[in-house]
Amino acid sequence: RDYKVTGVQTCALPICQVQREIRTTGFLESEHQDKVATPVGGRVIQMLADEGAKVEKGQLLAEIDSREAASAREQLTVQRDGKKVDLDLANLEVEAAGRRRAQAGFESKKAKAEFDRQSQMSAEFVSPKALQDAELAYQTTEELAKIAEFNERKSKLEVTRIASVIAVLDAKIHELDVRIERSEEHTSELQSPCNLVCRLLLEKK
Repeated sequence: RDYKVTGVQTCALPICQVQREIRTTGFLESEHQDKVATPVGGRVIQMLADEGAKVEKGQLLAEIDSREAASAREQLTVQRDGKKVDLDLANLEVEAAGRRRAQAGFESKKAKAEFDRQSQMSAEFVSPKALQDAELAYQTTEELAKIAEFNERKSKLEVTRIASVIAVLDAKIHELDVRIERSEEHTSELQSPCNLVCRLLLEKK
């Protein structure tokens, strides 16, 4: 079938922005955050900035008592000094073990020489029991020489172990020395590294 259009009506539409309101929960977070830390840890003794306040670079935020670091250094020093005493004793043990090993080696060589001498002698001049005793003496002194050598190696390893512990303690003490030197009169200053809004997560005790 044929349809005939009788007329078309037009109208102008206004241009406007369509806004849709959405209600929800959330939180605001800064795009730029900086963490501040002191060269020496310790108890907060004074807060000099409030949370949410704008601070400038280099502004003092808090003061922290650094005497805890000095106390930790003293404890490490006591431990280190005790280990040095242990090291001296271990070195003395190495020397004693070396002398015991040398003596055991000498006795072993002496017993072997006696056993070899009797083994080469004619049966007319040496009894089977004497030869057996000489062999047993040689075996015993040889075993004692091996034990003495093992004990000497063991004592040397103990020296190495104690020296390693002392090295670790020395490194920790040096690290604390560097950190303590950066503080002034037992007080460490917590400063802002740049311009930011202060949000201190510190609790004064």
